[in-house]
Amino acid sequence: LQFVDNVCWASASTADGDDDGVYDKNDLCPNTTTGLAVDTDGCSDSDNDGFDTDLEIDCNTDPNDPLSFPTDIDNDQTCDYLDTDKDGDGYLDADEIAAGTDHLDPTSKPANRLPECSVYYNLEIDGIPTSFDGEAAIPALSGVTATTAASALTPTTVTIPAGSYYITAHCIDPDGDDVTVTVNDITVGPMAGEVSGAALIEIGEDVEETIDVQITWSDGTDSLTALVTVELDGDSGGFIPGFGASLAIMALIGAGFVLVRKDD
Repeated sequence: LQFVDNVCWASASTADGDDDGVYDKNDLCPNTTTGLAVDTDGCSDSDNDGFDTDLEIDCNTDPNDPLSFPTDIDNDQTCDYLDTDKDGDGYLDADEIAAGTDHLDPTSKPANRLPECSVYYNLEIDGIPTSFDGEAAIPALSGVTATTAASALTPTTVTIPAGSYYITAHCIDPDGDDVTVTVNDITVGPMAGEVSGAALIEIGEDVEETIDVQITWSDGTDSLTALVTVELDGDSGGFIPGFGASLAIMALIGAGFVLVRKDD
């Protein structure tokens, strides 16, 4: 028996999967394209530049020109032609180009973008919402970066009739980072790219006419906190709208929900 690339072969084996004349037990390139001339190790290097002919073809270099050979900027064993993150900085080349950073420089990275959080409300009797499709009571509590977002967080108010409601913060991260959201004193997450948290409040003339809901969210790099004020609508005439009155409920995969009841 003999071992080649951690594979045990019978010494008498004559298997040759790519029909290049070199037995698989001795073949360092066991998938050579049919018809290519190979060396004794089973690899083909037409221009003797040290790179296998099939590799050069895959990497869009000229296998017959010794001055044309694959490059690998981040040394991750994937040639740059096939590498979607050429500088190995964790950001896709397409995202870096869109952000205006250098996709060939590992020290040049896009600015972190915070999750965008929208605030919804619905009646307690309708249950915690499981999806969001429609106009939010307070949309997009965020910005591109923590600096711009902080200045954009103007005082936010939701005016609703008397009743018991779920106040839900639904956050989506444009970078796909893990997101954590806290509504009052309950934390949900981290969850990949998207998360929701809900607090149950009761508002009315005989309970409280103004309730503050604190919402904090983070993507692991930056975080923001916003205060949402829920006010009693004195002109509602007793009508209590439901979540379904303004939003169509659809299934949402991957959102987490936690309930906290506000003490009277």
